[in-house]
Amino acid sequence: MSQFNTNYSTEHWIAAKRILRFLKGTADYGLMYRKSGMPLYGVVDADWGANTVDRRSYSGYAFILAGAAVCWEARKQRTVALSSVEAEYMAMSEATKEAIYLQGAIELQYMSTNDMPADILTKGLTGVKHLHCQDGLGMIEY
Repeated sequence: MSQFNTNYSTEHWIAAKRILRFLKGTADYGLMYRKSGMPLYGVVDADWGANTVDRRSYSGYAFILAGAAVCWEARKQRTVALSSVEAEYMAMSEATKEAIYLQGAIELQYMSTNDMPADILTKGLTGVKHLHCQDGLGMIEY
């Protein structure tokens, strides 16, 4: 939304109001950390060419430890990806930098699209999928 601060339209105003309603409805949500033997792991996703204005992709990642996210990022990619593989590669590159900082080692594992909690960072979701992603990142309502 911030990219339209100086040149917004009614469409942007409606979107901003929707965001504020969402934030009001989720004000009681937080992260729940649990004792667990699970190591730090990360999830990453990209939405290829999602921006219809400039065709840049969105990417996002989250790292989970003790059952909840410890760091995350969602942003529009700096360059236009020519394929979904390239968009995913650029997203993985950013997540890898953070993984190196967090752990000093990287282990890549496949995660199916149906189980991918990073989807919440890159695209609009159905209510059920949104709740699944919240759970995957350790978000709960207090």
